[in-house]
Amino acid sequence: TPDTIENAADVTIPRKLSRNATQLRHRAEAELRGVYTIFICPRITAKLTSDTKKDKTLCEKLNSIMLVVSRVLKKCKGHLRQYIVDDKGVVLIATFGLRGSACPNMLGKHTVPVTNGHTLQPSR
Repeated sequence: TPDTIENAADVTIPRKLSRNATQLRHRAEAELRGVYTIFICPRITAKLTSDTKKDKTLCEKLNSIMLVVSRVLKKCKGHLRQYIVDDKGVVLIATFGLRGSACPNMLGKHTVPVTNGHTLQPSR
């Protein structure tokens, strides 16, 4: 009938209740959350040369930077959003608090070690 909807379990649900359930689901999904973004700017000049040995060393350094930052972000429950290497320099963009990664008291416990002059050292 026009006033009911049948779901996959063959249970008839009044259309008005179905709309209310959909609205409640949308409200639950549309949550407000604190999301933090940090920009990490390693002090490195990333310019390729025609020297294969120097270029290989540069690529290894860039890879090490990504691995170290990823390890620290994982520990702090953050995500590496973007890794940019261009003619203007190197920038890594990290986020905290996106869906699936929110933590209580996130700023005090997780981002401060990363943003407060934290020295990143490669693991050996």
